Amino acid sequence: MMQPRLLPDGTPDVQYRTACGGQKLRDIMLEGYIDLYGPYDQVLLNCSGAGVCGTCIVEVVAGKEMLSPKTDVEKEVLKKMIIQQLPDWKVHEWDKMTST
Repeated sequence: MMQPRLLPDGTPDVQYRTACGGQKLRDIMLEGYIDLYGPYDQVLLNCSGAGVCGTCIVEVVAGKEMLSPKTDVEKEVLKKMIIQQLPDWKVHEWDKMTST
């Protein structure tokens, strides 16, 4: 499993962005200088946005109701992906921080 990049203090480098309908998350991340590929940033280790390698998968933490339903192709691809996950204790800390 690929782990998120860590800041000098050892915490994960988590970044938040807002988006409008129709925008591609990949484009928002690139424009915001968010590291999409972590350790897989070499040309031969990612698909450059073709949607087949899974290195730039994101978790939507707010506004999920605004997302379009997953297509059949997305569902099939996601079944085969190893998705980055943060340790549960960090996720719970962030949930508490964002709910206030």
